[in-house]
Amino acid sequence: MNYLRAFCERADGLEQGTGPIRFVASTEEIARDGKSLKVADWRLENYQRNPVVLWVHDYMGRNLPIGRAVEVGVEGNALVADVQFDQADEFARQVESKYRRGYLNAVSVGWQDVMVGQGKQVYHDLMDISAVPVPADPQALKIEEARAISKLSAELRAMVSGTDITDTRKAIPPHMTNKADEGVAWDGPGEVAKAEATESVLRRMHAWVDESQDPNTKRAYKLPHHTAEGWVVWRGVAAAMARLLQAGTEIPDADRRGVYNHLARHYQQFDKESPEFRTAEELSPLGEEELRGLFLEGEWDVAFGARVGAVLSARNRTDLEQAITLIQAVIERATKAEATPAEEGDKAACDEKKKRAAQDDVLLRQLHGMFTTR
Repeated sequence: MNYLRAFCERADGLEQGTGPIRFVASTEEIARDGKSLKVADWRLENYQRNPVVLWVHDYMGRNLPIGRAVEVGVEGNALVADVQFDQADEFARQVESKYRRGYLNAVSVGWQDVMVGQGKQVYHDLMDISAVPVPADPQALKIEEARAISKLSAELRAMVSGTDITDTRKAIPPHMTNKADEGVAWDGPGEVAKAEATESVLRRMHAWVDESQDPNTKRAYKLPHHTAEGWVVWRGVAAAMARLLQAGTEIPDADRRGVYNHLARHYQQFDKESPEFRTAEELSPLGEEELRGLFLEGEWDVAFGARVGAVLSARNRTDLEQAITLIQAVIERATKAEATPAEEGDKAACDEKKKRAAQDDVLLRQLHGMFTTR
């Protein structure tokens, strides 16, 4: 990227005018910044499709464009542009006023040099026109741009891969990953158990990491909401947010805002309304009903189920009774096996032991299924 100082054409009536302001971007007679550019070598087609006027070459979008070039082209030996400032933008109006009153006089144009043809003819592809308080040193702008592009590239790689590649500990920065269908069930402990114990996988799955722990161990992380494969699950996000907004949560106060921002980004993915952030001090006097009222998407019930003390439904009672029966059967078989151990070489005893093991496996699978399909 190249930069070149340009100047405002200070015509009579500029201060009182309301129309576009003309800027001279370059001329052949005057070499500024050590560059001498022929107007015939300018390529304007790409810029004319998106004729933005920026504030100080802000390609990263921290400030939105403040105007547009309604006309840009070559007149004589000069490249000129007529700039219309955005009248609906207060900051843009302030910048325009300073040009009209003489407090700002310079702009800066940015372009890329493009080689065309076998003769390596160099053309200048205009990228932007920027309002600047002081014409910046081109090399300083290049350094700043390189840093900004490097940061943006890192963020984009994180979004695509589903991981955050910075070395920030504690609250894991927000990221975007593929999302599971909204109705998918959530089994946090199960997903963590399946996950590979590596920092990249675990950081992708969780919202917080204990900086005092080994980052390659699962015990260092809290508030999972992604599957082991990397899919973000709405019920996991809802459960994590509900657990975060408790006064007694294990997340340190200094990290709560960062964790909230991480989860709120996932709310946006699912087109959900995140609850308002509250400090631990604000949450401490709230009871269960008040806490439940903070949420708009049923997060509290996702995380903690029905209200404590609620009467068991007939289905839940039946499930629990079946579970108790299955557990008792497994215990009885294990006790019997300990009381009558099979002797080495006793085929009948070994066959009986295998049969009991198979029966126990069936019982345990039934028990597991009862608590993972609800």
